[in-house]
Amino acid sequence: ERVFLVRAWIQLILTDYYLRLRPFDRILDDYQRNPEKRPASPVEGKSISFSRSAWLVDVAGRYSPVRATCLKQALVLYRLLNRSGTESVLRIGVRHGDGYFQAHAWLEKDGETVFSPPVGEEYKPLTMVR
Repeated sequence: ERVFLVRAWIQLILTDYYLRLRPFDRILDDYQRNPEKRPASPVEGKSISFSRSAWLVDVAGRYSPVRATCLKQALVLYRLLNRSGTESVLRIGVRHGDGYFQAHAWLEKDGETVFSPPVGEEYKPLTMVR
């Protein structure tokens, strides 16, 4: 878990950098690819549960020098799981309330949701990435 935590922390910093400099569709393309094509190791999400992996990404975000938004955290977990060969779905939704526009990103895997929208807030799906 420590190795996963360190990888999540580093990936949060890199994701912040990428979001500032690259088009979002290129980031998604990169994060969907698994260029290593190597067998998954226990520290990359196979032996760590989905919810525990999300918790570790959340902890990494608390100690990150960059602001760990829901989008960054969802992208980081999506990438780390994808690299281990674990499939998940990245969802981005929007809502309009109280005169302003809000967006939220979360991950789903086998019916389980992490980084879910706050209770009572309905987000209309904008995109879904498998």
